Amino acid sequence: QDNQVAPFGVYKTKDSSIALAIGNNNMWLKLANFMTQSIPFDQEKFHTNQLRLMHADELTILIDKVFSQWTTADLEKQLMILGIPGTSVKSIADV
Repeated sequence: QDNQVAPFGVYKTKDSSIALAIGNNNMWLKLANFMTQSIPFDQEKFHTNQLRLMHADELTILIDKVFSQWTTADLEKQLMILGIPGTSVKSIADV
């Protein structure tokens, strides 16, 4: 996690992990709208970066719940379509 931007970090998927960096509110709105298709949640609680930082632990749990429904490859494609920076986390063996 980052102490200035949220969400920012590595999150669990169905089969591995994905790194995600949400740098502004427009990206957050895209991600939030995508996530509410799987798990409805109170978007107002995370409306600004400051609120997301205040509730970072809860946000991480929420993202992990949504992302764990997706394979990394499928989620990576979906994030790309939405214009959200995210990429699979590779081990040395994967490289």
